[in-house]
Amino acid sequence: MHSVSPARKSRIFASAVLAAVFVFTALIPAEAVERPPLAYYWANGNATQAFMSEYLESEWGLAGPNTNELVGWVFKYSKQHETDPLVQLARILKESKGRHYSLNARGERTVLRGGSREIGFSQIHPFWIGKTVAGTKLTSEMLFDPEGNVHAGIILYKRYDYGDYLMALTNYNNPKAKNPTRYAKDIERIYFRTISLYRSFMNRPQPVDSAVGSAIVVS
Repeated sequence: MHSVSPARKSRIFASAVLAAVFVFTALIPAEAVERPPLAYYWANGNATQAFMSEYLESEWGLAGPNTNELVGWVFKYSKQHETDPLVQLARILKESKGRHYSLNARGERTVLRGGSREIGFSQIHPFWIGKTVAGTKLTSEMLFDPEGNVHAGIILYKRYDYGDYLMALTNYNNPKAKNPTRYAKDIERIYFRTISLYRSFMNRPQPVDSAVGSAIVVS
């Protein structure tokens, strides 16, 4: 029988410790992740939007004026409907990777997912065209317009929001589901990663939001 060298024993032990840490952190419940209060986002609007733009560029390869517009729309309608803008951004990233582009053979501006035809940033099914949700009628013009699509996605999310964001995400994708789905948990993972980076960003020295605001702030 061959003996194991002390160096190899040390490497095996270190690997086992790292594996245990990974498993432990993976099992930390959602409640263990501290979520910023909504008022914090609104009070730090410039910095929050600056973070979102930086995050989309560094983590998702999205940059430029169109990305800044997306950030502004997400922030604007999240604030209007009193919902976490980082949850909404994570939902959009899961749905369309932050891209609102044309794939339909007839020239309609849609993003295809699976075998169904769903539209834009928020991947909204045409079923919703003509429906009234939260006092807003979801028109085809609204769904095909990039800003309108972001707004419509947040309206639909709020339709299912009863205080549990994970179930709101679940029912956004599958209204009949009774428990959080893999879809919702995928968004939650994006969201937790975003919060972690947001905290680091906000710990940097930040300029004070001016009364006028920056070019990308939409109030």
